[in-house]
Amino acid sequence: MSLCRQIRATSVYEELPVCPRGPSEKDQTYDCDLCGKTFEGQPAGSGLLLWTRGTEMRIEEPPLCERCAARVTGSALYQWAMDDDE
Repeated sequence: MSLCRQIRATSVYEELPVCPRGPSEKDQTYDCDLCGKTFEGQPAGSGLLLWTRGTEMRIEEPPLCERCAARVTGSALYQWAMDDDE
């Protein structure tokens, strides 16, 4: 099973639908999946959870607050650098 999503290329001449952005997006609140803090506005990042149920693969990207997104990114970069040293 491939983890890559298949994307169909659109024609240059095809019109893409426009998604209107209203003022309600700025007022939307999220709960950080890591620390549980509630914040307004767009998430600073997201986690990535993958799991399978039978032959179906499920993907979830829970929102993260600015502090937790920075911590997760820093930790991932540190682990990546440590793996290169070995």
